[in-house]
Amino acid sequence: MASLRVPGFTRGEVLRILLLKLAILTLIAQPPGWLMDYGLAWVMKTNLAGELMRVRLVVEHSTYVITTSVVVLAAVASAAVIRERIDKMDLVAVLMQPTLPGFIDVRSRDQIQAEVLAADAAIQQQEAEVQRIEAALDFARTEFQRAQTLLRTQSTSAQAFDKAKFEVATSEAALLSAKARVDMRRAVRASLAARLMDPANAAPSAEPACCVRVLAPASGRVLKIIQDSEATELPGTPLVDIGSPLDLEVVADLLSTDAVQIKVGAAVRIDGWGGQPIKGRVVRVDPAGFLKVSALGIEEQRVRVTIDFVDPPETWSQLGHDYRVVVRVTTWSATDALTIPVSALFRKGDRWVVFADDNGHARLRPVPE
Repeated sequence: MASLRVPGFTRGEVLRILLLKLAILTLIAQPPGWLMDYGLAWVMKTNLAGELMRVRLVVEHSTYVITTSVVVLAAVASAAVIRERIDKMDLVAVLMQPTLPGFIDVRSRDQIQAEVLAADAAIQQQEAEVQRIEAALDFARTEFQRAQTLLRTQSTSAQAFDKAKFEVATSEAALLSAKARVDMRRAVRASLAARLMDPANAAPSAEPACCVRVLAPASGRVLKIIQDSEATELPGTPLVDIGSPLDLEVVADLLSTDAVQIKVGAAVRIDGWGGQPIKGRVVRVDPAGFLKVSALGIEEQRVRVTIDFVDPPETWSQLGHDYRVVVRVTTWSATDALTIPVSALFRKGDRWVVFADDNGHARLRPVPE
């Protein structure tokens, strides 16, 4: 299912493909199923027939209807399971493996090998110490049993009995400590042996426990694969860009002198993308600008303006991530406005004026601001 989503199929398209496949397989399987049912009934009739009893094979039309209905109900249940799995499907999942060790120089390798030999000798020494303590513990237990026997006949003192008991407890504690030191020596030896590994003799483990499965925070289409090949990645490094093609918005970098005239909710005309013009509206004007150098090397103060689509998705479904568009934002509009040529305007004092026709006479009229 996920393999169909990656090339660009939507959830609905994947669901229709799988349901169509299920329906075709269900229909194709009906005639062979009827023949197998008939054959099974004929075998049962033949085996049940005897010298004194005859069994007739009668298959009614309702039998075929019942068997077909059972298969169709099973197919409907399978379709419900497929729908649930598609809704809960994680589109993007990355398997991260530990990196291979690096190379070590000759002197460091010889030094580590010597340390490994010393660790082996320390393990042997500690194992011999364990054997010595085990022998001492066996002797202490024997002495303790002897002291118990002598104490029953009052042939020894209570102090000697307590001392024998103390020797047993001390030897048991010493044995546990010696075994723990053996484990510690073996862990040190394993750590030194791991430092001798290099990429030539160390292959990544195929066990699932060695890897970390990273799931995408949301489902969608893969818009961009940032890292194509296997590589060492630091925590927080982006791996892929994912998003929903039906959840697009336009982000325009406008000059700050133009952005101050734009209000949230203003109408926008989007064109220049290769299709019919699209209607939109401003949903956000960033409160902070940023410096951007134009293609001519001029430093400009820009402001990001976010625009949503007003038209239904069918009109802009061909648009994609990072596509180029041209936006035209309406900063002022009027339903009944008089249009005059710019050449007819001129300044009088600090106001714009124009000559108007008043019953064949030119009258000077100020232009309202």
